[in-house]
Amino acid sequence: MNKITMKAKNFEITQALKEYITDKFSKFERYEKHISEIVVELKVEKNPHIADNKIVDVNIYVTGTVIKAEAANHDMYASIDSVIDKLERQLEKYEDLNFRNHKSKYGTSELESFELSLQEL
Repeated sequence: MNKITMKAKNFEITQALKEYITDKFSKFERYEKHISEIVVELKVEKNPHIADNKIVDVNIYVTGTVIKAEAANHDMYASIDSVIDKLERQLEKYEDLNFRNHKSKYGTSELESFELSLQEL
């Protein structure tokens, strides 16, 4: 998936981290027709009182809206895994709503008659 933009705040992104992010976001290839861009922002908070100081903030620009998720943990890789789980649920919900809206737009009876006419061909 070549639509991923990575940004870092208060640290440098290593090559291993880039590969890990690219690998994890490859599971969203099935939603590729909806996704125009993915922006991943990785932050490390310098405050010693914050235990979960590795923060991952992701914005996925899909057709008609923006899907956002954020996760914080003491480990950057765990934060990435957590945000991937959140985004996966949100993208499934988006696709379900998109399909449901498309189905209701044409009405069930029209869809059934269209499917029947296709089967006759």
